[in-house]
Amino acid sequence: SKRGYTIVDGHLHVYNLAIRDGFPNKNFSHDFPGKDDEAAIYRNIPLEEANGFTRYCGVKNVVFMQCYHDCPEESRWVYKTAQDHAFIKGIVAGLDVTKHEKLHRCIEEFKHDFKRPKFVGVRNIDEPRETDLFLR
Repeated sequence: SKRGYTIVDGHLHVYNLAIRDGFPNKNFSHDFPGKDDEAAIYRNIPLEEANGFTRYCGVKNVVFMQCYHDCPEESRWVYKTAQDHAFIKGIVAGLDVTKHEKLHRCIEEFKHDFKRPKFVGVRNIDEPRETDLFLR
């Protein structure tokens, strides 16, 4: 690039509300985006739209950041959808780090089967609580 560097967005969300509603293991995270709290983004955000916006902003590559907790199905969906969109370079999967066997199975699957985009990490979202567990 003319600037001598390439901009990478390390936290892109894309989603399809109908597909989201078909994912198993419904939990608190499946309320995002919410019709009331996140009304401005309570709609499908397809990869084509995200790509157009990121290009407009000068971003060349992105990493998909999961939206849903304990949902490897979302990462599989993004992986499959991303095959026609080379701008997605990595996927951070929403996996529960306390479910060791499931976590291990998913990492092994992603490690062997994901060619592009690469599986680059795990994000565990703890259910919101009244007391911040890290302050105890």
